Amino acid sequence: MTHPHNDIIKAAMRGKSELVQRAGLNYLIPTWARNAAAADGEGNMDVWRNDLDGRKIIDEIFDLLSQEERLVVQKELELTDQLFASKTFEVNECVWGETNERNNGYDRIKHWYYYRVNQRLFDAEGGYSRRLTN
Repeated sequence: MTHPHNDIIKAAMRGKSELVQRAGLNYLIPTWARNAAAADGEGNMDVWRNDLDGRKIIDEIFDLLSQEERLVVQKELELTDQLFASKTFEVNECVWGETNERNNGYDRIKHWYYYRVNQRLFDAEGGYSRRLTN
């Protein structure tokens, strides 16, 4: 499926990676699908955050789409997001930390992926967010 990548989206993606600027959702959605499929294997916080930032950029582009385009993207993301959620668990703290959470306006509902980790990452971080959400 080819996703829209118009001038509005391109302008909003200035400052992002070259691949994101050039292809937008056509790069981000397949990348998120690969990351979700491998979400139970990652144990490096820097790589993890980078993968989650890609999901956030999808949300940024999503807000620029028409209602019709949003429905298509939403349907495409549904299974991928479910897969990611099934391989991770929710933690009380944002993976970017409290300061970044506050400064960037991350929200547990809208940015749900920033509040999830897998067991390998949890163990590798040695005490990261030991308080799990019930």
